Amino acid sequence: MLAQENSIRQDVFVLIGFWLVGAVLIIVFNWETVNALELRDNDDYMRFAQFQHWMEDGDWYLVPMHNFNPQDGVLIHWSRLPDIMLSLVAIPLLIFLPEHLAYTFTISVVPLFYLLVYLLSVFYLGHRLFGVKYRFVSMLFAIASPAVVHFLPGAIDHHNIQLMLGALFLVLSPIKQMQLGQRWRINIHALVVGLSFWVGLDNIFLFGSYFLVYTTYSCLVDAQWREYVRVLLVKCTVTVLVAILLNRPVSEFFTIKSDEVSFLLVFLLLSGYAFILFFEKSVGFGQSKLSKVMIFIFVGLLSLTPTVLLFPSFIDGLLIEYSSILKMFWLDYVSEAKPIYYYVNQDGFLSRQNYVLLFIPALLFPFFKQNNPYVTLLYLMLVVNLLLAYFWQLRVTRSCFLLAAPLQAYVVLRCAEYLRYLFAKVVFITLGGPLGIAFILLFVNGDLSGSSFKERNQADEDNLIDVLNSIRVKEELVLAGIESGSQLLARTKNRIIAAPYHRNIKGNTFLIETMLEEDLSIVREKLLSKGVGIVVVGNDSHLVLIKHLSNERAFIRKLYSQELPSWLERVYSNKQSSYQVFRVREYP
Repeated sequence: MLAQENSIRQDVFVLIGFWLVGAVLIIVFNWETVNALELRDNDDYMRFAQFQHWMEDGDWYLVPMHNFNPQDGVLIHWSRLPDIMLSLVAIPLLIFLPEHLAYTFTISVVPLFYLLVYLLSVFYLGHRLFGVKYRFVSMLFAIASPAVVHFLPGAIDHHNIQLMLGALFLVLSPIKQMQLGQRWRINIHALVVGLSFWVGLDNIFLFGSYFLVYTTYSCLVDAQWREYVRVLLVKCTVTVLVAILLNRPVSEFFTIKSDEVSFLLVFLLLSGYAFILFFEKSVGFGQSKLSKVMIFIFVGLLSLTPTVLLFPSFIDGLLIEYSSILKMFWLDYVSEAKPIYYYVNQDGFLSRQNYVLLFIPALLFPFFKQNNPYVTLLYLMLVVNLLLAYFWQLRVTRSCFLLAAPLQAYVVLRCAEYLRYLFAKVVFITLGGPLGIAFILLFVNGDLSGSSFKERNQADEDNLIDVLNSIRVKEELVLAGIESGSQLLARTKNRIIAAPYHRNIKGNTFLIETMLEEDLSIVREKLLSKGVGIVVVGNDSHLVLIKHLSNERAFIRKLYSQELPSWLERVYSNKQSSYQVFRVREYP
C-alpha cells in the first residue's frame, strides 16, 4: 500500500511538472489573441463583461448591466464563483501590472488551473476504478477530446469549472464499503454539488444520473449504500440552500427559476430523500425482486409528484418555448441546443456531429469482464447522459467525455494487448480516444482540408471592433447582430440591444423584428424610441439568414442596397470588409 501511494505521489509530481511546462507554452502560443481579447466563444465575452463590471462596481449580487438593456431587467445569471477565481488572480496582479495586462494574464492562467485539477481528478479516478495501468490513459482521453477547448487561455465562461467539479464529484464517490462511513468524504461530496449548482445547472444531469443509478443500486441490489445516498441528499440540500443565498438576495429565496440554482432543486433533493425513506418502510424482508421493482416504481412516482405539481417549471425548464420568430432566425441555428439525432438525420450516421461515435470503445465495455459494480454504475451514468444528448441536446456530451474516459481507456488498452508491435499499440491507443475517432470521422467526411479554419481566420481579420474604432463610435447604443453583441459588450464602451444570451428575449426579438419590418417609418420610430444611434450589419450568420428570407422591402434589404432612407447615413462601407455601419439621424 505504501509503495502504491509513493507511486501515485511521484506520478502526480511528474504530471504537475509537465502541466507547468505545457501551461507556459500554451500561454505563450495564445498570448497574442488573448491580449487582443479575441476569444473563442460568445459566452467567454459575456463572462469577461460581467467580471469587468464586478471589478469596477463590487456588487455581490448581480444587477442588470448599464450597457445591456437595463430597462428590461436582464441579468447575466452566471454566479460569482467563476468571478471570484478570476479576481483572486487579478487583484494581486493589478498592484504591479496595468489593468489590460493583468486581465490578460488572469484569463490565460485560470482555465489552465482548472485543467490541472481536472486532469489529476480523472487520473485518480482511473486509478481507483481500474488500477495503475489505466490511470494515465484515462487522463489523456479525458482531455484529448472536444472538451479541451474549455481549458484553453481565454475560456472563462463556466464550462471548465463545471467539468472540474464534475470530475471531483466522481472521484470522491466511495468504491469500498469502509468508505461509506467517512464523514469527510460525504461532506466534500455535498460541497462539490453545492458549488457546481451555484455556478449553474450544467452538471444537473451528471448529478441526476448519479443519484438515479446509485439509488436504484442501493434499493434493489446493495442496501448498505442507502444510508450514504440518503445522507448525501440531505447534505446536498444544505449546500444548495447556501448556494441560493449566495446567488441571489434573501427576497428572492423562494423565487423558482429553471435556469439557475433555486428552491426547485431543494424540492428535488428532498424528494429523493423521501423516496428512500418510503421505500425502506414499504419493503419487507424476503420480498421478491419483482415486488421490490414494482414498489420502487410506485414510490418513485409518488415522491416526484408533489414537486411536479407544485413546480411545473421543472418540466418547462427542459422544454422552454420561445417565440416562433426567435426560433426561426436564431435558436434553431444554435448547434449545441439540437439533439444528435437531428444531425444524424440531416448528414447521415457518420456525421461530424454524431458524438456517439466518439464513445464507441466506452460503449463496448460490457463485452469485457469486469466484476467491479461501481464501474458498471459509471457505465450506466454514461448511457443515461448519452441518451439525453442523442434525443434532447448535444451539449450534454460535455459530461460524457468525463464519464467515458476511464471506460474508454480500459477497453482500448485491453484491445491493444492483442497487438504485437509497440508502434501498432501506440497508433491504436491514439486512434481509440475521442480525438482519434474524431480525426477518423473528419477523414471519412473529407474535412481535413482546413478550409473552415481558413474561413474563420479570414473572418477574424475583418474585425468589428477595429471598424467601429476607425469611425470613432464610442458610448453609443448599437443595434448589431446577436453574435456581435457579446464582443461589443466586452471590448468597447458601447451599449447593445442584442446578444447571444437566452434571457435576452426582448432585445433579440427587437433586432429581428426591426430588420424584417417593411414600413421604414415604423423602423425609424422604433430606433429613435430605443435611442439607437448606430446600426451594424455584417458577419452574423443569423443576419444573413434574415436577409435571405426577408421581403424585398424589408429594412435589412435596404441596408444592403443604395436606397437608404433620408434619416439613415452610411458611415462605413468597405469592399474589403463585410461590415457596414449606419448612423441614425434624429432629423432627416
